[in-house]
Amino acid sequence: GLAQACDFRVADGTASFAVPAARLGIVYNRHECQTLLSLVGLAKAKDILFSGDRLDADQASSIGFVDRLADEGEGALGAARRFSARMSGNAPLTISGVKLILNALAAGDADRRADDIAAAGRKALESEDYQEGIRAFAEKRSPLFCGR
Repeated sequence: GLAQACDFRVADGTASFAVPAARLGIVYNRHECQTLLSLVGLAKAKDILFSGDRLDADQASSIGFVDRLADEGEGALGAARRFSARMSGNAPLTISGVKLILNALAAGDADRRADDIAAAGRKALESEDYQEGIRAFAEKRSPLFCGR
């Protein structure tokens, strides 16, 4: 459940994942089931929830539960740092706005969240970051975003 709640999951080769609900006699809640379903699809979600079987890192990666596997000897933390470095210089308002939209779409809440989605778009277009992005593009340099 904790791994599912993350935007991305990075693991090294020693990682394993399981949802032991069927072995404990509990029912995963609606939100947790929806998240698992959106990550791995219906058949794999059923397999994971019905069996309670443990997945190794390669299996978890092959079904889309893990987004990135660490290189040999790198470790999960190093792989996570390498993965996040690709995003760290990008516009925070863009990332938060797109996250809002994608999460609303995945949850079937996009219509209900339409005002929030529109506000996020306006906030980005009215931001200092947007102006910095335009300047940096014109000057052929990397932008320096501040989240405002």
